[in-house]
Amino acid sequence: MSQKNTENTQSSASSDKKTSSQLPIFYKNPSYLRADIHKDYALNPALKYSFAKNIAAVPLNVMELPLALRDYPVVFIGAEKKTLGVIMGLKPDNNVFIDDKGEWEKGRYVPAYVRRYPFILSDGMEENQYALCIDDTKENFITDAKNGLFIDGEASPTIKNAMNFCQSYFEANRQSEEFCRFVSEKDVLSPFSHSLLSQLGLTSVFCFDEQKISKLDDATYLEFREKGYLPFIYAQLFSMNNLQNLYERSLA
Repeated sequence: MSQKNTENTQSSASSDKKTSSQLPIFYKNPSYLRADIHKDYALNPALKYSFAKNIAAVPLNVMELPLALRDYPVVFIGAEKKTLGVIMGLKPDNNVFIDDKGEWEKGRYVPAYVRRYPFILSDGMEENQYALCIDDTKENFITDAKNGLFIDGEASPTIKNAMNFCQSYFEANRQSEEFCRFVSEKDVLSPFSHSLLSQLGLTSVFCFDEQKISKLDDATYLEFREKGYLPFIYAQLFSMNNLQNLYERSLA
């Protein structure tokens, strides 16, 4: 067990239920994974990435930036507390990289936020603990006792792999929060306004400001270098070259 999940996802087992607008993107009914309740649950092989078809932007961890810059624009979102976000469409209900069969376009990077679904970490039953949850919907699972999430009451390899992935994502998310906090404090971001993003309803979009970065004093620049943040600055700036390509794909 580790410290609480910064996403603060509320399980359906909790008395303090969240509305759909407060839940993380994609998630409709996050519930604690339990052997007595979910013993016959198995992942629905037909799910693929259909759950993300109608979502055009998702969070991105900073360590993913060098991978995502090849395919998508990456921006900072949020007026006060900023989060890295990857843009995958120019309409709020259309991810242009997923086809009608739920397949992600071959060769394109799939963000970790998408790949961990339908699993997620949530606040555990005890203080300073977290637990593995699933988005308990009929689309995500089928009944299959032989190939389920639990085998003879014990966690299957599927659960163990999901737990490891979600733990890794949790740690990466903490690094991203620190990165976003640092660059905000150093005032190297500027608002980014573009007509192509207007339909997404994203207000408070930011990018690195090259002029501000070029004027950094030596001590601050050294901080960026020592923290290993310099490559991420250039990765974010280069990623914006994908905005025009995204527009052309949206038209197609």
